[in-house]
Amino acid sequence: MQIFDFALLAVVVTTAYLGPMILFKLGELQKTFGLMVTGCALAATIAFVARYVGRQNDFTDLLGALSIGVGCCLVVVPSLLKKISRWTSKKNWLGVSRFLASAREVLQPGMGAAVERELLETALAVRHGHEDDVIKYLFQERSFAEHPMIRRQIDERICLTYLYARRWGGAIQHYETHIENRAPVGMVSPQLMVELVRAYTEEENLEGAAKTMESIEKLEIFGRPVLQPLKARARLFFLAATGKTPHVKTLVGEKGPLHDMPKASKTFWTGIAEMKSGDRQAARRSIQRAVELAKNDKRAKDFALAKLARLEEDDVSGPKVLDSYVASMSKTLSEKVSSDLKNEKKQNRVVKSMGKTKWSEVPVTLVMIGINIAVAMVMWLKYSSLGDVGGIIAMGANVRSATMTGEWWRLLTSLFVHVGLAHLILNVYGLWILGRLSEKMFSHWRYIIIYLVSGVCGALASTASAKGAISAGASGAVLGVLGGLAAELFLRRNVYAAWGRVVLGNLLFLILANVVIGFLYPVIDQSAHIGGMVSGLCLGALFALQRQPSKWLNRLVAGIALCVVASFFLATVFLYLNPHGNTLKTIGLKHIELNGRNVEIPVGWVEDVPGQWVDSVNQGGFDMSLLEKGQSIDSWIEKRILAEKGNIKEKNAINILDDESGFLDAWRSQSLQLILDGMGGTTSIRLVILGKETKAGAVVGALYYPEALWTEVRPFYSDILGAFEEH
Repeated sequence: MQIFDFALLAVVVTTAYLGPMILFKLGELQKTFGLMVTGCALAATIAFVARYVGRQNDFTDLLGALSIGVGCCLVVVPSLLKKISRWTSKKNWLGVSRFLASAREVLQPGMGAAVERELLETALAVRHGHEDDVIKYLFQERSFAEHPMIRRQIDERICLTYLYARRWGGAIQHYETHIENRAPVGMVSPQLMVELVRAYTEEENLEGAAKTMESIEKLEIFGRPVLQPLKARARLFFLAATGKTPHVKTLVGEKGPLHDMPKASKTFWTGIAEMKSGDRQAARRSIQRAVELAKNDKRAKDFALAKLARLEEDDVSGPKVLDSYVASMSKTLSEKVSSDLKNEKKQNRVVKSMGKTKWSEVPVTLVMIGINIAVAMVMWLKYSSLGDVGGIIAMGANVRSATMTGEWWRLLTSLFVHVGLAHLILNVYGLWILGRLSEKMFSHWRYIIIYLVSGVCGALASTASAKGAISAGASGAVLGVLGGLAAELFLRRNVYAAWGRVVLGNLLFLILANVVIGFLYPVIDQSAHIGGMVSGLCLGALFALQRQPSKWLNRLVAGIALCVVASFFLATVFLYLNPHGNTLKTIGLKHIELNGRNVEIPVGWVEDVPGQWVDSVNQGGFDMSLLEKGQSIDSWIEKRILAEKGNIKEKNAINILDDESGFLDAWRSQSLQLILDGMGGTTSIRLVILGKETKAGAVVGALYYPEALWTEVRPFYSDILGAFEEH
C-alpha cells in the first residue's frame, strides 16, 4: 500500500466514523461541522474506491488529495491548535489563545471554539477594564436579536462577563431574570452553570448554589468524560463554601479529578474550605501561601488578599449552621467525592495513561518498542533496507515451509521483524497508544502474556491459513492488545462508566476497520490479525473475570509470563544456531537430474520451464542450458548482462561485482548485484552469469539468490555446477 493510499484510507475511516456520530448524536449547532466531515468522507471514499478498482484518473486523484488535506484540517489541525491554545492560556498569552480559538472556529464550527473565543475576548476586556463597554454592547446586540436561541447565547455571554469581572450579584440577577425561567436547565451551557455555583457561594446564597448543584448532578450531559473536570470544579466551589476541607483536598489531590489545577488555586480553595469550617489559623496559612504562589497573576493575588483581609469577620468565616437542604446537598456531594475516588482509582489511573505517562509506569511497553526498533536498526545496518527479502528471512520472519517442518522459533522471532519502515512505524505507534493503556489496565505480567501470546497465535493462524509464504510483524500482537482492552472494558463496564463506554466504542470501531481493511488488501495478513485479535479477546476476558486474584494466582501468572519471555530468548538462540542453509535442509531436499547426474536441491525449488528452477519463496533459483553453436561464452555473458540492465526499472540499480573465487574457478563468470523493489523497501539479489565448455558443448546459465542468504546457498550451487565437471 502506497503512502497516498494509506493516508486516503485513514481519512475514509476517521471521517466515516466521526461524520454520522456528530450528525446524529450531537445538537443542531454541530450539524454544519457534521456535514463538512461527512462530505469529506464521501469524497475520500469515492477517490479510494476508484483507486482500489483501478479506475482512478486525474480527477479522482485530485479529489483524493483534497480529501486528505481537508480531513487533516477538520480533524488533526484543530486538535493541535487546541493544545497550543491551552499552553498559551497557561502562559497568560490570551491574545494568541483568542486567535487560535478563532482559527478552530472556522475549521470546526459549532464544536465549542466560538464559546472559548468569546470567553477569551471577555477575559481580555476585563483585564483592560472594559467590561462595562462589553456589557453595554452585548445588551444592544440582545435588543436586535429576534431568535430566542441567539438572545440566550448573548445572555449567557453577559453572565460570563459579569462572572469573569467577579461581579457576582450582576451575574446572578441577569441569570435569574433572563435565563433561568426562560430556558430549560439542560439548554444552559455547562460552563455557565458551574461558574454560577461559585457566584452563589460568593454571595453567601448557599441555597441557590445547592439548587444549581443539584441540576448539575442530575443532568446527563455532565456524565460525559470530557465534562468531568467541570463537574468536579462545581463540587469544589460548593464543598469549599460549606467547609468540607477533607473532600476539597481529595478533589485537588494527586489522585483527584482536579489534580492538574495550578498550585496557587489548589492552596486557595483549601484555605477557603478551612475558613468556612472555622479553622482560621490554617486558612490564613493556606491563603497566604496561595498569594505567594500566584506570583505575576495580579487578579488572583488581589482576590486572595481580599479574602485574607476579611478572614476574622464572623459573617465571612465559619463554622455556620446550614439549613437542611444545603446540609443534605453538602453531605451527598461529600459521599460522592469519597465513593468516586474509591471506585474510580483504576479508571483515573488508566485515563491518565492516555495523556502524560511516566516511563516507569509502562516498562513492558517501552521494552517491546525498544526491541522492535533495535531489530529494525540491526537489519538496516546489516542489509541497508527494511524490505530486503533475504534480511527479513535471516532476521527470523515466519517462513511457512520452515515453520511447518520444525523451525517453531520463527513463530516467536517474527513478532519483532518488520517489512518496511511504514510497517514498523504503524505497529510501534499502535503499541505505544494501546500498550500504555493496557499495561495500566492489566498488570505488567498479564500485559506480557496478552501481547506475546496473541502475537504467537497470530503467527500460528497465518501459518495454518497457507495464505502467504512469508509473514512478519507485531500486528497480531498489537491487535491482541486491542482485543484484550475491548474485553476488559466490556466485561467491567460498570467500573469504567462513561469513559469506558466512549473508549470501548472507539476500540470496537478500530477492530471493525482493521477487519474490513484486511479484506480490501490481499497483501495484509488477515489471518494473523484475526488470530491475534481473537486470542487477545479471550485472554482479556479471562483476566477481566478474575475480579479478586489471590496471591498464588498472581504468582502463577508471573511464572507463566516469565516462561513466555524465556521461550522468546530461546527462540533467538535457535535462530542464531540455525542459518538458512540448515533451514533449506530442514524443509527437505530432492534429487534432480542435471547433465546425466543426480543433484540435491531444496524441495521448494520448482522447475518453472525446462532448465529453469525457481525458489518462489526466497526469490532465488538457477537456469542452465546448452549454448547454440556459433556463439561464444563471453559474448553470451555480455548479452545477458545487457538484458538484465534493460529489465531494471528506473528506481532500481545493478552493480558489477568482483568475480568469486572457489566454486566458480572453473567457470567464466560475472557477478552482479541487483537492487530491486522488495517488501516495503529494496531487496538485494546476487546474480552470477556464467558459462563453461564441456564435451557436450558450451553450458551457460545464471545463479541468483538474495544477497543476505548467498553464503548459505553456495553449497547447493556448488553441487549443481559439479554436475557439469569433466571426469
